[in-house]
Amino acid sequence: MQESIRQELHGLRVEVTRLRDVELKNQEILVDLKQHADVQTAVNNILQISLLPVTLKEQLDRILDLLIEIPWLTLEKKGCIFTVDEGYDRLTMVASSGLSTSLLTMCDKVGFGRCLCGRVAQRKAMIFKDCLDHEHENHPVGIMPYGHYVLPIMVGDRMLGILNLYVEHGSKIDPLVVRFLKAATDTIAGIIEKERLYRLTYEDALTGLPNRRHLMNSLEHALMLAKRTGNKVAVMFLDLDHFKSVNDTYGHAVGDRLLVFVAQRIRGCLREMDTLVRTGGDEFVILLEVINNDLDLFALGDRIADEIRTPFPVNGDKIEIGVSIGVSIYPSHGESVEDLLKRADSAMYVAKHNDVDFHLFQ
Repeated sequence: MQESIRQELHGLRVEVTRLRDVELKNQEILVDLKQHADVQTAVNNILQISLLPVTLKEQLDRILDLLIEIPWLTLEKKGCIFTVDEGYDRLTMVASSGLSTSLLTMCDKVGFGRCLCGRVAQRKAMIFKDCLDHEHENHPVGIMPYGHYVLPIMVGDRMLGILNLYVEHGSKIDPLVVRFLKAATDTIAGIIEKERLYRLTYEDALTGLPNRRHLMNSLEHALMLAKRTGNKVAVMFLDLDHFKSVNDTYGHAVGDRLLVFVAQRIRGCLREMDTLVRTGGDEFVILLEVINNDLDLFALGDRIADEIRTPFPVNGDKIEIGVSIGVSIYPSHGESVEDLLKRADSAMYVAKHNDVDFHLFQ
């Protein structure tokens, strides 16, 4: 009888142990499922941020804030994102959270191979650190000890940037965190690459202004809207005078700097809603989508001409140039993109031939 009871109790203990093991296993599965669900939710949230009509910097700031607030990642509430300066082996910090002023200053620009972020950019591979060590060249005096997840942001084999996140001193690397952060950096890479391709397609590389392709799209859209509203649209074609002699005398590097300064001065004459475009060389176009009075165009032309005639200080020299401006107006001078651009260009040549600043197409 006693033997039977002992066997029965033993069987119960074995069953209880088995059930506990099953319960623990189920709990582990639930935790794992929740973490994977959190990963997917976080990635989806990053994708949602990528669709917002805000600047790249604003998108990266929001993504960084999202990452450091995910509870199960056990990150410190600070970090930063760098992008690669195209044409240079150098990183520029474009987003940050929780970093001291001294660290922001010290790490604003980081060369490839320097400190953890520069080493990751050079090696194109993640680095995890559980403490400060000799590879942390950039650290202000008195900084508290910490660790890092530092991951490359890449498209294919091309380096786009770095994600740098902080963890407590002595932390252990977590494979799930690594998988998630790699998924996050893949998504961030897509956002940065999309912005880069947009700039290549629609921006002038020298001045940062919209380019001719952007102008064609914007002007077409403006004309469609004007046909519905009855508003006037003006196109101003600008060609710099004596710019070739600047290149011949001072060199193309000075000429390029001058074009950047010219763009800044013209932009300062315009309304926020106006579009300034560099179409190539020393030629610019201004799209004015709402014109109340034709006389306003003459006043604007005078302001721009005065700004351009004011000498430009470049490399210790004062460079003097001028500008010839031609203008066409929708619908008086044409109703198509091609006609308005052609007639503004024609008016500009009349201004240049007559040695005047401004000519309205006749």
